[in-house]
Amino acid sequence: DAFAALQKLQELKAVVGRLWTQVDVLVVPTIGTTFTVDEVAAAPIDCNTKLGHYTHFGNLLDLLGAAIPLGVTAGGRPYSAMLLG
Repeated sequence: DAFAALQKLQELKAVVGRLWTQVDVLVVPTIGTTFTVDEVAAAPIDCNTKLGHYTHFGNLLDLLGAAIPLGVTAGGRPYSAMLLG
């Protein structure tokens, strides 16, 4: 239920808080894939879920994040990294 989920989230925040005493920044991929506008229009929730795979947890844990553009893939799609702290 929702109350149990909120309780678990608070427990995880405490664990992560202790880890930050040993880590200054966490670098993760911003996204694991990209989608065309048509793909997002056809399945917005599914695409958003996949796009947030590496970053949603940062929001839940109240981490500050910044996306850093890194370039373009051989296929012409952008890629970047997320700095979390």
